[in-house]
Amino acid sequence: MKFVFVFVVFQKLRKNNEFQWPSLAPLVKETHGADDTGIFAQGPWAHLFTGVMEENAIAHLMALASCTSKEFQCDIYKKES
Repeated sequence: MKFVFVFVVFQKLRKNNEFQWPSLAPLVKETHGADDTGIFAQGPWAHLFTGVMEENAIAHLMALASCTSKEFQCDIYKKES
């Protein structure tokens, strides 16, 4: 119950242009420069994760490889045994 109340309050506060999510270690400046991320993998679907990729693409490819996202039709990729 407490979590729902906090979530509703945050939803209202987010509409403010100067709203910042609370942090355990608030910093004045950013800590990343939106650089590409090096990623390497082994196993099924490892061909998707090679070399250097943009950070946000990694999460989408992980959802595709694990078939946990409703956005991807994983049934067409699965092999019949």
